[in-house]
Amino acid sequence: MRFSKKEINMPNFWPQLNIKTYIFLYLFFGFLLLAGYSYTQSKVVLAGECAADECTGAGEYVCSSTDKKDDMCCTGGGCPSYDCDSEIFKNPEVCDGEWTCCFGQSCGRCDSSYVYKSRGTCEYCSGGGGNGDDDDDEPPPPPETTNIVGRIWEDEDGDNTYDDNVLETWGGTSSSDACAASKSDSIGFSVNGNSATWGWGCNSKAYYEITGASKGEHVTVNLTSPSGYPCAGVTWSYTILDSAFQPLYTKSGTGCSVYVPDASQAGLGNSWTTHLWYRLPTPNVSPTAAITAPAGAPGPITVFPDVDRDYTGTGYDLNNNLNRVELWTTKQRADGAWDYSNWTPFGSPTNWKACSAGSGTGGTCSLTRSWNPSWDLSGRYKLAVNAFDSSGLKCTGNPLVPVGWNNCGANDELTVCVRAAPTAVTPISPANGQVSVGVPVNFSWNPAQFGFS
Repeated sequence: MRFSKKEINMPNFWPQLNIKTYIFLYLFFGFLLLAGYSYTQSKVVLAGECAADECTGAGEYVCSSTDKKDDMCCTGGGCPSYDCDSEIFKNPEVCDGEWTCCFGQSCGRCDSSYVYKSRGTCEYCSGGGGNGDDDDDEPPPPPETTNIVGRIWEDEDGDNTYDDNVLETWGGTSSSDACAASKSDSIGFSVNGNSATWGWGCNSKAYYEITGASKGEHVTVNLTSPSGYPCAGVTWSYTILDSAFQPLYTKSGTGCSVYVPDASQAGLGNSWTTHLWYRLPTPNVSPTAAITAPAGAPGPITVFPDVDRDYTGTGYDLNNNLNRVELWTTKQRADGAWDYSNWTPFGSPTNWKACSAGSGTGGTCSLTRSWNPSWDLSGRYKLAVNAFDSSGLKCTGNPLVPVGWNNCGANDELTVCVRAAPTAVTPISPANGQVSVGVPVNFSWNPAQFGFS
């Protein structure tokens, strides 16, 4: 059988399609391509699905599987998983391409000499990708923490300011004398009503550091004040520093409880940027006083008649609230006894001086009076100084301290001996006292009564 070739004509329908059909076909095939591409990528978990600061890094610290798909997440402390062996430079940062330890989360103040300790691992992200499972049951990462630091001080010299020395600084009993002059283990802290994790440090003066506070939050810090220092008299101030450790915000108040930072601020920042200082109230103590001129208190000292001399009594008060200093005197009786119940004002026009913190004499206040005893005032005198503060406390130089008074101190009185006038001359020869012309006459006169010969 012979077959002949026959041309078969296929229908040519493409030119017959209208524009709507073209659009439909274009969208249909585009959808198929997109679906196929999405399917091929469904096993890749991108970095954006993990914490933004955990699945990226630099160089060898990139957290990903061997196919470099960034499908792994860092656990156990973040990526890179390194710690800094320092209490000050404690934040690991990449500075100039290398890991170093920084004071705060910037490269402003860093020290690369500290050892880094590995503390984390790189694992597949949950929810698909790599060898991970489909269970989204990983616990959320712990919140980033920060610290609160500061000093506790007391105005020991009454000048109403911290003198930046150990004499006005408090610390724990374990603090060295070079860090704090006042020490107590009854000091404590709580944060939001819970016992705080904190400890003492020393950078020439003692300071405290509260750790574990959540960064970005506002917290209530409460001080457990040392025994004898009620919270009603405690004052505080805090300063928030910026990323360059420059003052950004400051606030002050009273009491042991502080909400820091206040609602106007964003919350706790990086470590070492929240500084909270407490000032303890100096207990109200009695003033003290001393005879500070002439030197030699409590004496005795010897003076001569008809010679003018200044006498000064000085009062002191740690609370800076002196309001009066006085000078008084009494004379020894002929029988050698002292009458401490009989005192007279010393000096003129008054025997007292007003003092006040406003005039700069609340902490130290001196009263000076002059005395020029006449020849008929020979004998022994007691000079005493009294001091008063504005709270009603007072001290006296009277050796017989009255009820309600305090002793002013070791040099609060001065014994002054006023020399007597010399006696009349006494004839020695002739023995019979008769004088003849041309016969020598000898007299005796004791110059030791003047203190010289």
